[in-house]
Amino acid sequence: MNVKNNKRRRESQEKIEKAFIELLQSRGISDITVSELIKISGLNRSTFYANYKIYMTLQIKQEKNLKMISVTYLPIMIILMSAPAH
Repeated sequence: MNVKNNKRRRESQEKIEKAFIELLQSRGISDITVSELIKISGLNRSTFYANYKIYMTLQIKQEKNLKMISVTYLPIMIILMSAPAH
């Protein structure tokens, strides 16, 4: 497989995922549309679907990422928040 194409694909996925996270800050996961994602990411619809065969693939991936972040960092945040101030 062509390395350049792998880099381009990875960059496209990063742009889409960044747009997804940006939109997720202001609305629910089910309220985010492909049209909004491609507008913010600057990519076209065919590029989106070349990377995510169905929109749910992106949602599932991001939900797993958010759960992993919560499991990893939530206990640390609780400890830091409950520590007495110096």
